[in-house]
Amino acid sequence: MLLQLHPSPFELLIKLIEVVIWPLTLLAILFYFRRSFQGVFKRMGSLKVDGSGIAMTFEKLLEDTKEKFKKTKPEAVAKGTANLHTQNEVRTPFEQVMDIKILMENSLKELAEEAQLSTSGKTSITLAHELAQNNVISRENSELMRSLLILVNSAKPDISRRQAEEINVLYKAI
Repeated sequence: MLLQLHPSPFELLIKLIEVVIWPLTLLAILFYFRRSFQGVFKRMGSLKVDGSGIAMTFEKLLEDTKEKFKKTKPEAVAKGTANLHTQNEVRTPFEQVMDIKILMENSLKELAEEAQLSTSGKTSITLAHELAQNNVISRENSELMRSLLILVNSAKPDISRRQAEEINVLYKAI
């Protein structure tokens, strides 16, 4: 019986392929979808990495949304003041933000139904886009609503009162 101390070149090649195949596949996928990934990473801004995974920091998203509103409706944002805590002392800031989300979603659904657009299976962000395409709302308002919806959808239960008040100011500016 012949004992082989060193693997053959063919066996070494097979082992090398086994080790390298998944990283190469991942690189090929990233290369193929590089433009899509670039857009995602630009929108994400800063990241927070912790035990729960990777997430965009809420504060960065809030600042980006405020900037978009300031460019589009500077007078409404500058004049806007929010007194959520005087109206809803019992409700948490997160609950107040969720109230804003529900109000926005209901408004978009009502507008879509009035315009005889189908709402079934569509997100509020999609509805805002379709309402603008059908000239029910302006493209400007559609973009602001979509930005604000993304922001409120990102809100976590530990959102601060200041952040909730800033979101309310943005909501009232639409």
